[in-house]
Amino acid sequence: MRKLLFTLIACALSTGLQAADHGVLRIKGKLQGFGDAVVVTMMTDMRTGTTDTIALKKGKINCSIPLSQPVTLYLRALKAGGSPGRPAAPQRPGGPRASIKLIGVPGETLQLNGSLTDYSIGGSQFYQQYAEMEALLKPFGGREGRAQREEALMAFAKNHPDYEPTVAYLESINPQQWDNYLDMLSAEVREGRMKPLYQPLYDMIKAQMERQQRAAQLQAPGLEVKDFTLEDINGQPLSLSSLRGKYVVLDFWGSWCGWCIKGLPEMKKYYEKYKDRMEILGVDCNDTKEKWKDAVAKHQIPWLHVYNKKDENDVTRQFGITGYPTKIIIDPQGRIARSVIGESPAFYTYLDELFSQP
Repeated sequence: MRKLLFTLIACALSTGLQAADHGVLRIKGKLQGFGDAVVVTMMTDMRTGTTDTIALKKGKINCSIPLSQPVTLYLRALKAGGSPGRPAAPQRPGGPRASIKLIGVPGETLQLNGSLTDYSIGGSQFYQQYAEMEALLKPFGGREGRAQREEALMAFAKNHPDYEPTVAYLESINPQQWDNYLDMLSAEVREGRMKPLYQPLYDMIKAQMERQQRAAQLQAPGLEVKDFTLEDINGQPLSLSSLRGKYVVLDFWGSWCGWCIKGLPEMKKYYEKYKDRMEILGVDCNDTKEKWKDAVAKHQIPWLHVYNKKDENDVTRQFGITGYPTKIIIDPQGRIARSVIGESPAFYTYLDELFSQP
């Protein structure tokens, strides 16, 4: 985990920094079941953060944390074998009841009392609003309550456009509704100090959705496939057009792809079942030639194979490949019949339906 520019100050007593300081988050309260210290992980996005400890005195916490922007906080008990200032081996944050997940905001005071499984939030106005939202959403925990949670959040945002904590719950909203959700909030909330907290996730998911939309366009059924030529396992050129006349399955895979390898036994079974009516062309992606050839030999993959380079002839661009494995079924006339992303039973069901026809 890459360290941030700011540093967490571990403390049991007041550091002398005032809660009114705009560059610090003040945390006060009493925690149960944490022992002598609480481990704090601060994430500015899903990959960047830092971890340190805050010493406790008889369970009491009273410290100031320098922050340059809002962050996601995970508070957990010190793992056995660790000590204040030197936590044990880091654990992945956010597991069920493994940590308390909060938003840390510079210039605010967080009053936190309770245990990992039962705690209350209070403090400055931001955290009073945050506590209000947490209480609203508490009945909708778990995957089965996701729809109700989203509905409650949409209604809350509409009625409370000036509540800053609303943007912290963007990940609980279906990405298709993100723009509608944000539009209900005031411009001060959308463009204010909380924007660095949600913007990276917003940008990442939106870019992913755009790639998926482009892939859907490039893999649309009925689309005529442009011919391409790549090097086969023997170092000879192999053109897609040379396979015209039967169904062809383009299998975009790699030796590094766990699901690609896991699906090989079923793929072999169906290849043997329908090889008189279809051909599989494995398109290796993101491997060295050595690893590609070793994988074909190791797993005894019986169909045709070509090696795809990351250059101007990269075939993944032609089809907008976004995940692995991706299987694109091409009909005997050279048109796309179906595409399936991931190792899915839908691919094999489609083949059975396709070749059961007279």
